[in-house]
Amino acid sequence: ETRKKSGKDSEQPKAYHNEEHVIRVVEAVEKIGREEELTDKEIAMLKIAAGWHDVETGMGPGVSEDESARLCQKEMTDRGFGELETQIVGDLIRATKNVIIDGVIKQEIGDLEETSGMYGLGLMKRVMADADLSGVGEEWEKFRQSSLALGEEAHLVERVREKMSEKKWQLFWEWQYGFLDGFLNKRGGFYTDGAKRIYPNLEDNLK
Repeated sequence: ETRKKSGKDSEQPKAYHNEEHVIRVVEAVEKIGREEELTDKEIAMLKIAAGWHDVETGMGPGVSEDESARLCQKEMTDRGFGELETQIVGDLIRATKNVIIDGVIKQEIGDLEETSGMYGLGLMKRVMADADLSGVGEEWEKFRQSSLALGEEAHLVERVREKMSEKKWQLFWEWQYGFLDGFLNKRGGFYTDGAKRIYPNLEDNLK
């Protein structure tokens, strides 16, 4: 679905929120989920959520995630998934909602002890949220490329980089530094210890 809506061959290709980002998040939820000792069933639900979390990206903060969750839950219902699992996957997609308050990025993760049936929903939400932002802890070159793609999508970076003035580059990196500073120094970085171990380069990328 993401490939059809925002992939490179779609009518409205996205520089960042495209199928490559979705694949990275799917891989990340499995890595972090294993590190956090989640069950196979919990990881399977996380991977479904990761695959659908950015089906909609242009409807505004929070609204896009709600619509992505709705579309995913409809597909799951049509395919015969259980009501509990369908609800959990929707909640996981909504956990990727981002809001910046006083320079700190917050995500809709709820209480760590939250459960749904037999599943540890609070921890699953944190795994999902960390996976969505895992790129900030990747090694420098991967982080740089994803930052530029996000900047392009936010109209802070020109598609043809050579057209960028020194002032525009400065504004872009100041924007990126502000995000990382808020994420690391004001929020404390990733929510899960697993993500901190797997994606350890956040502090280096801030330098």
